[in-house]
Amino acid sequence: MNIYKTETIGFCFGVERAVNAVYKILENEKFDGKKIFTWGELIHNPDIVRELAEKGVYATENIDDINEGDVVVIRS
Repeated sequence: MNIYKTETIGFCFGVERAVNAVYKILENEKFDGKKIFTWGELIHNPDIVRELAEKGVYATENIDDINEGDVVVIRS
């Protein structure tokens, strides 16, 4: 059996862009103290979803979880 490794390994462009956008939001002072949500899981990778939750970014599909002033990132 032959096993081939691609030259690049990682997220597709859309997922990488969405994940980077969330990290930029987390670094931005003006969002300090506000709840940050993603509309559904941002990525189908439990480690990344867990890491984001540990940083205060929560996945939801329930509009009642979101309050005025919260930040919502729509997944790609």
